[in-house]
Amino acid sequence: MHYTRSLGLTMGLLVGSILLAAEPVRDDKKQPTSPDLQPPLTTAGTPELQELLQRIEILEQQNRELRQALQRLQERLPQSPPPATDSERTTLPDIGEVSGPSVPDKPKGFDPDELKNNPWRLIELRDPSPWIRANWQNGLGIQSSDGSFRIHVGGRTQFDTVWMTASDRVQNAPGGIGKVQDAFAFRRARLEVDGKLFHNLEFFCEYDFVNAFDFEPLDPAKETDVANTPVPTDLWAQIVDLPILGNIRVGNQKPPISFEHLTSSRWLNFMERSFMFDAFIGGLDNGFRPGIQVFNWSSDETVTWQFGVFKNNSTIFGFNVGDGEYDATGRLTWTPVYAEDGKYLVHLGVGASARDLDNDRYRLRARVMERNGPGPLATRLSDVHFLGDTMYVLVPEFALVYGPWSLAAEYFATWFTGVAFPINAPVPVGTTFYHGAYIEVLYFLTGEYRPYLRHGGSGAAFNRVIPKQNFIYIDRDGNVVFAPGAWQVGIHYQYIDLADKGIPGAILHDVTLGLNWFLNPNAKVQWNYSITHRDAVGSPADGWIQGFGMRFAFDF
Repeated sequence: MHYTRSLGLTMGLLVGSILLAAEPVRDDKKQPTSPDLQPPLTTAGTPELQELLQRIEILEQQNRELRQALQRLQERLPQSPPPATDSERTTLPDIGEVSGPSVPDKPKGFDPDELKNNPWRLIELRDPSPWIRANWQNGLGIQSSDGSFRIHVGGRTQFDTVWMTASDRVQNAPGGIGKVQDAFAFRRARLEVDGKLFHNLEFFCEYDFVNAFDFEPLDPAKETDVANTPVPTDLWAQIVDLPILGNIRVGNQKPPISFEHLTSSRWLNFMERSFMFDAFIGGLDNGFRPGIQVFNWSSDETVTWQFGVFKNNSTIFGFNVGDGEYDATGRLTWTPVYAEDGKYLVHLGVGASARDLDNDRYRLRARVMERNGPGPLATRLSDVHFLGDTMYVLVPEFALVYGPWSLAAEYFATWFTGVAFPINAPVPVGTTFYHGAYIEVLYFLTGEYRPYLRHGGSGAAFNRVIPKQNFIYIDRDGNVVFAPGAWQVGIHYQYIDLADKGIPGAILHDVTLGLNWFLNPNAKVQWNYSITHRDAVGSPADGWIQGFGMRFAFDF
């Protein structure tokens, strides 16, 4: 705008000079003049005046070009909204759903050679907005304005405090569980980097830094055999949006089986998954295996399917060396009811797995519902070792959300072929069968509902809870406000039978009561009380075990 004012002033001075120069000479008789003040001798046809007019025309042309360039630039810039009045001001964004401002696209059609012929093109192409942006979607992410590149750095921490008690008979009788102890320990401490490259290549790299490693995983754990070590959990890359196949994931990942298994540990309803997860799904490898998986979903997102081939293993390091020992696992889910963004839904699913046992051995164990120590040292309610060939698992699943109410239930049926027991003097017993089930019901006291992930991630499962109001937040006037956060109560019942064909195991019944307090979408406190009855088949070590645990957890 200062260019326009300068040009206007210059033109005014020039025009004034021209008018003075062009004024006709007056009659000396009517207007005598001083000898020292002679009128200008310039006329309209003199070369000096022609040169001056040409200069004015050039300045006018440049002024027009500047105005046109300025107009084009103003049209490209985002319009600033008028200031809102007090009655028009809105409240803060929904807690947990804060995102960055909208960013205009990168200018299209830029050709550096254009600047040689048209310098004003540089003004048209100038865009003050960045080509990448940062936002907060319950975690800090950075992505390009067109969405083709994205990166997120995150993590999770869970700190548990556990108190345990049990009858003397359960602890000390032959075949007992041993002395139960209290514990203060980190349950998980993970860091992750995930993102997208070039639209269709996605990756996830996560490591757990407090995962306890048992140097002899097929034998009962001792403190001298256990140490914390960093290990991979989700460590994979995938190509998405492929024709026919949909998506292909390669790396260390969760085999697609069991609703509770595929629900992230960040969003579990209770502090621990069921006995069945421990015994049949992920007891020795933390639930992650190296392999390749294909997955996709229907266009209306009501049906999902997953299938993968993995390398079966007995460690947490994400590798296996052996002949065969493969795991073929698949899952199919259907959501016949899905309304109001998941506030009301019905989920049905089934998963199946066929596994060639690692080193022809298996350890069938179930631990307490509050981990009183690092994983290998937590009290084991049943722990059986045997030889075998193949393991088959079938898991039908059901979940329901009805407003603040939610329900989940699964049944686990497991067969082992070629079983021989005991390991040191094996006697063939043929095929053995073990099974168990759980059901859990929860209710939000503060009116929230249980979010559900329809596809993606590890598969259809429960998702992150978003409180209606955070425990502490800042209102629009800058005041610190204390709100209840989200409160949820629940009950969990489970049963498992780990004894068959004379192999000594245990039959367990457990009831767990839970209270969850979600301070915000990224932090929560959980309290669990469990009471478990142990029927030790072939042993007098029957009785009750009680546990109380508290967890503080946050993720980003």
